[in-house]
Amino acid sequence: MSTTFTPGADRQIQTSSKIPDCILIDPRAVHRFSLAVGEVLNRVEQDDALALKIKRRP
Repeated sequence: MSTTFTPGADRQIQTSSKIPDCILIDPRAVHRFSLAVGEVLNRVEQDDALALKIKRRP
């Protein structure tokens, strides 16, 4: 009785069937992202205010 050994076969099964319990997120990246979103929203508000000023002009 001979058994054939394929290197990495058991590892492949483990990695393909295992689902990570939690995904690690860098808090600094989240902070940077929220700052960027806030900046975009501020610019949109400024653009809206400018557009309203232009529309109000006779």
